Amino acid sequence: MKLEKVNRILWIVAITILLMFPVFTRPAFAEDTNDEEVGVEWIEDYSAYNEAHDDSLEPLDKIDDNVEGFYDTLYSECGWTKRFNMYEGSAWESDFEKYSVGGYDHIWIDTVDFAYFSGHGYYDHFPFNVDADNNDYDWRVHYTEVSWGDKDLEWIVIASCLVLNAAPDGYPNVINRWGWPVFHGLHAILGFHSVAVDKLMDGPFAIYPSPGEMFVHTMIGDVTGDEEKIGESWELMTDEWQGQGHPYGDIWGACLGQVKRVRVAPREFHNYIGYNDYLRGYGYVMDDMDPPHAIAYHKWLCEPWT
Repeated sequence: MKLEKVNRILWIVAITILLMFPVFTRPAFAEDTNDEEVGVEWIEDYSAYNEAHDDSLEPLDKIDDNVEGFYDTLYSECGWTKRFNMYEGSAWESDFEKYSVGGYDHIWIDTVDFAYFSGHGYYDHFPFNVDADNNDYDWRVHYTEVSWGDKDLEWIVIASCLVLNAAPDGYPNVINRWGWPVFHGLHAILGFHSVAVDKLMDGPFAIYPSPGEMFVHTMIGDVTGDEEKIGESWELMTDEWQGQGHPYGDIWGACLGQVKRVRVAPREFHNYIGYNDYLRGYGYVMDDMDPPHAIAYHKWLCEPWT
């Protein structure tokens, strides 16, 4: 069920009251034996952002189908619990930000196992159409405001242009932007190195019109005949989604993952990488790590494989 803005405000007020009378316990990761939960947020209309910043971000009219396809398919095909679907003016930057900068990720994005955001993006942030935190980075989530996985979040899609760009001029590289500052139990971020196109599936996979829907069907084995790892599923889906049906040139997908190094012989180690997890129930899922031993980055040119 889509939550109304008034419900959000009441919920935040209730949590604020509870925080005034805390119960002192040892900090720990949220346990993952409960129902698997999914939460999504998306923005198509950036008119308020444009007015406030004298900008010209274009409206995006396919975002809802993309994100809600992911949300609905995890529920219908895998039995996941729908936690929240926030969109347009109900999608707030503070949902993604840590408490120390005025955020509420501890009651929103970090309370689900898998999150999916879609909207505009840039190297160091992704913007919103509401100013919800009044800090140094109004209207947007900046990588310095983020600490994901210290409660429950394992995987997040940021289906936005440029957020996972490897090494843009004038910015830290992607591992020092969205890697070390962000990964605190998080397993993987999936997104794009380049720009991406606001479109639905076409070609042979138009049977899954929503890219988010095809992403889930790839993870659970309906597309290739085998259950696929989360990062590989994102790569296979974006190859078909962004590799054809538009005139915008080369588009590159990307993912970041936590790394755990395990000694398998006296002089031999094996690296477990978070984007090589399977959807829980379909294969191996690595443990949360804070901090990880390393951060891995992978990018690919989106080209149809059929």
